[in-house]
Amino acid sequence: MASVLTQSLEDFEFIVVEDPSEQASTDVLAEFDDARIQYHLNSQRTSLVEQRDQALQLARAELVAIFDSDDICEENRLDEQCRFLCENPDVDVLGSQLTIIDGDDVAFARRNYPLDHDAIVNAMPVYCPLAQPAVMMRRQKVLDAGGYQYGKFSCCQDYELWSRLAVRGAKF
Repeated sequence: MASVLTQSLEDFEFIVVEDPSEQASTDVLAEFDDARIQYHLNSQRTSLVEQRDQALQLARAELVAIFDSDDICEENRLDEQCRFLCENPDVDVLGSQLTIIDGDDVAFARRNYPLDHDAIVNAMPVYCPLAQPAVMMRRQKVLDAGGYQYGKFSCCQDYELWSRLAVRGAKF
């Protein structure tokens, strides 16, 4: 959370959607006194897909970035992605490269993804060419496509969404 709240871009809403559990984040959230945080604790267990769709519905901004609880963001991630999407209104989904870190936050690898639309779409039949925790996307484009839908395997909900968006003509 600290890596999100210390972004160089300061004007954003930070929506946290969580299911009830013994490890609820209320204690962690209490450490951050920040008006940008919108915390939503569901009354019953849902799925990751339902939580992602709930966050999309709650969001007010045109652009939405995805973060999972174990992600750490570069301090200028939101600023750079927002700037790129504002300068390129034809791009609907924007990803980035990833630095892989260990449990002590030490970088030990890099994961590189295709960098242009054609390369991304051409890679889709072989692997998922976008890293979910590195994506910023146009909220309405995703909502118009039906949001996240694939719940059979939680590891594939993003891949299914990217594939569905590609078929609908989205630009990556």
